[in-house]
Amino acid sequence: MKRRRSPFWLLPIISCCFLIPVRSAQAQISSDGRLPTPTKVNTTDNLTFTITEGTRLGDNLFHSFDEFSVPTGGEAIFNNALDVQNIISRVTGGSISTIDGLLAAKGSTNLFLLNPNGIIFGSNASLNLGGSLIATTANSIKFADGTEFSATNPSASLLTVSVPVGLQFGNSPGYIVNRSQVGQNLVTLRPAGLEVKSGETLALVGGEVLLEGGNLTAPGGRVELGSVSSNSLVSLQSTNRGLALNYENVQSFQNIHLSQAATIDVTDLGSLPPPIGTGVDIGSGDIQIQGRQVTLTDGSLLASTTTGKESAGTIAVKASELIELIGTSADGQDSTSLSTGTVGPGNAGNLNITTRRLIIRDGAGVTTSSFSTPFVITPTHGRSGNLTVHASESVEIIGSSPTLGSSGLGVGTFTDGNAGNLQITTRELIIRDGATVTAASEGTGDAGNLTIATDNLRLRDGGEIRATSTQAGGGDIDITAEDIRLRDSSLISTSVFESIGGGGNITINSDVFIALEDSDILANAFDGRGGNITIISPVFLADLFSSGQATAVGRNPGSFEPFRGNDRVDISVEALGTSSTATSGSLSVSSLNLDQNSLSSLSTNFVPPEQVIADSCLTHRNKEQGSFLVTGTGGLPNNPYDPLQGRYSVTQVQGITGDAGQQATAPTVNSQSSTPSFWKPGDPIQEAQGMMVTSDGRVIVGTAPELVAIANADDLICYQAASQDE
Repeated sequence: MKRRRSPFWLLPIISCCFLIPVRSAQAQISSDGRLPTPTKVNTTDNLTFTITEGTRLGDNLFHSFDEFSVPTGGEAIFNNALDVQNIISRVTGGSISTIDGLLAAKGSTNLFLLNPNGIIFGSNASLNLGGSLIATTANSIKFADGTEFSATNPSASLLTVSVPVGLQFGNSPGYIVNRSQVGQNLVTLRPAGLEVKSGETLALVGGEVLLEGGNLTAPGGRVELGSVSSNSLVSLQSTNRGLALNYENVQSFQNIHLSQAATIDVTDLGSLPPPIGTGVDIGSGDIQIQGRQVTLTDGSLLASTTTGKESAGTIAVKASELIELIGTSADGQDSTSLSTGTVGPGNAGNLNITTRRLIIRDGAGVTTSSFSTPFVITPTHGRSGNLTVHASESVEIIGSSPTLGSSGLGVGTFTDGNAGNLQITTRELIIRDGATVTAASEGTGDAGNLTIATDNLRLRDGGEIRATSTQAGGGDIDITAEDIRLRDSSLISTSVFESIGGGGNITINSDVFIALEDSDILANAFDGRGGNITIISPVFLADLFSSGQATAVGRNPGSFEPFRGNDRVDISVEALGTSSTATSGSLSVSSLNLDQNSLSSLSTNFVPPEQVIADSCLTHRNKEQGSFLVTGTGGLPNNPYDPLQGRYSVTQVQGITGDAGQQATAPTVNSQSSTPSFWKPGDPIQEAQGMMVTSDGRVIVGTAPELVAIANADDLICYQAASQDE
């Protein structure tokens, strides 16, 4: 997969617009007076609002508003005591909160903003908080002692000193929209948008959640996006990276959309020296997204990179139906992507994707990398993270971008740190139109291992699975599938293109394996040892090279050209260099082999069926019955252990006598001579006029003359010579 543009110096960003009609709300904040110590709101210009009083119990300060909206350029300032841990505020008046200015609080307090009707952060929205922000359209906040603080039933609310432990949603949770474009993010070179302090949580949890060009930044902290359906309960718990949300009690979800280059970044620059960083080694944060359908378009990005010795956090995206990443930014310079990385000795974060269907197309990507920058001097680099995909139905990786290259899933390294591992588990994996799945290396670190478990694997139109390396060892590829099809110049490779690194091993275990049309399987090395290729399949079909030996690449490191475009399937474990350390690997194909030279052509002289099939359904009573088998062209089974299913049924038929070429037919009777005669094709078919039972119990149906003749015959069934019948 082609490298993405690197905004600034830190990240090689390997990277549905839903416009919500906003209900017009007055740009103001007002108290509803429903607390024992009511909230007070002071303003002199209806632009800057100072919020005081409220009811405090223990570490919790409660506020209750009739309306809560901040106009463009306005400010909402909570004037709280510095030792308050949580400001818990609700909006009870029924209007949407539209925030296009500043939200601020004193000290390190966390701010909970609860409005069941909806929350919209405009393009000028910003934060000045010492703690976390949890913006939600839940009906109420639950506490550890069982009490609730409700926005839909204010009179029943009980205030408590307990910690908040859950968000209870009602029948129709409102949506949350973020369009914030304020500030500057030095990692992504995009606006920071809504930003919390280092190590804190920024959570948007509601019905539909839409980031329409809006950005979220939580350096070394946590970003949570959650979209839930009616009557859901989302749990809250404390972590070392702020508050985390738990969805184990949620039965159904709604949709999350990131569009117009929306960005979520949890990278922390603290380990870098001033003026860029603070010199404090914190590490990167976590991102968790959970919904029904999660869609990223237009160069939208989730990013987490560590700059120091602390390992980066995890990006986890879960969707009950679909996760889809599409295309690039409007200028074609940044791909839509999920990305973790490391530029220091700490390891990059892991990427976990769980869904029913995953689609990555038109240049989008999911990647984790280890890379270096001129600003971070470190003797050793950490490894890239692990990438794990569980898709119960399918994974589709499709196409490319004209400016940024292939769509893909990838783990990689550009340093001495090793690449992580990539694991895909799904019912069907489709990689097509130049898309890639990679565990590669362009540095001295080893490539990662790639494991695929699927029922059906389809590579076509240049789709690739690679665990290649330029210098160090190639990674291993292990594929277990029921049915594998490689078509139209597809590739599976663990090759090493330079130096003495050894090619990785490829193990393929499948019921059916078909490779056609210049699709190649390569485990080459240069001056090292070629890898091993093991193919275990009872049915293995490939238009292989006739010589049995692949063409060497020669002294052109990094090139697959001699293997590509030669209209044959190449399977190669060769070492392509000339050094004494260059040795070939081993190739093992365990299948039911077929020697093409042992086959003979089918005869074109078939026996006419009318010569061997009796027109009569009767046979002589003294003759033993036989059977007749018909073999058609019904096709082959999937493998030799399946039954052969022909198009023709097989049944017991009556026997015939006479010479092989003689046509045996049922007799008719000439009405004038009472002599049997033969019916032949073209003769009229007469309806039966009666029936009789013979002395031995057989039922005979025929015309009147036939029945008379049969009644007078001792033994007349098929017209044959008496010597032949007896």
